Amino acid sequence: MEMNEKEMYEKRAELKLKELGSKIDQLKAKADGLVAKKKEKYYKRVENLRSEMNRVSENLSKMKETSQDAWVGMKKGFDKSLKNLEDGFNKAASRVKKLIS
Repeated sequence: MEMNEKEMYEKRAELKLKELGSKIDQLKAKADGLVAKKKEKYYKRVENLRSEMNRVSENLSKMKETSQDAWVGMKKGFDKSLKNLEDGFNKAASRVKKLIS
């Protein structure tokens, strides 16, 4: 069975969320090496990223249950949420990298 556009999009989104989840875990591991005060600050950022990732994942689950027509309307908002999550991760990773270097 050939996948339609909606199914392909959902599969790519699932892979992206899985990749970001792994990167967030790696970021937390890097933050483990920071001094206590900074570690707490970055743990909070990591937890915020994890919460945001969970919200995006829930939105993806809702999208999977929608019709093709409803999916088209939800896609733009989901793309924006995923982009915001990626941007938040990149900012946090950059800050942790500077502190570790």
